[in-house]
Amino acid sequence: AVRPSCSQVRSEEGRGVPRSRGAAGSFHQMKRRSGLLARKEQSRTLFSDPWKTFYQCSIEGTNMVLTEVGKVGDTVVLAEKDERLTLFQWAISDAPKDCRGNKFTLVHVTDGVKESFRAESEVEAAQWLPATHPG
Repeated sequence: AVRPSCSQVRSEEGRGVPRSRGAAGSFHQMKRRSGLLARKEQSRTLFSDPWKTFYQCSIEGTNMVLTEVGKVGDTVVLAEKDERLTLFQWAISDAPKDCRGNKFTLVHVTDGVKESFRAESEVEAAQWLPATHPG
């Protein structure tokens, strides 16, 4: 399957991608989604891997819940504290470099802060886009 561009998701979802809180649509009909995503580190050194931090992510109501996944020895552990992105306050980025391949970026609608995520595949990334911003 070919992954649609961010602008295609917007036009196909039509009423869907929120530009502000008032245009958010019906979040109670949101598709449930859960999986492992890499989250791009915004502050890093020049030669460090920006995608080294992984999160167990899920859509719960109007929130995208992120729980950092770590490793202690050979054991995978989840952080005790979750981070929540209220989806009414985020939109899918229009910038071509922010939404290609297996990556997508959410932009905070009031302050422009970007949060970029990377899935295992293009197909999986495409499944997250409508989950974060339903029609």
